[in-house]
Amino acid sequence: MKQLLFIIALIETALIIYYWPVISEWLSTF
Repeated sequence: MKQLLFIIALIETALIIYYWPVISEWLSTF
């Protein structure tokens, strides 16, 4: 169970890093 949570956290971190330019642009539109 702990391993699964760790993998999910890693994937989430990778997605945030990968999509950060898109996220920051999207946030700046508010």
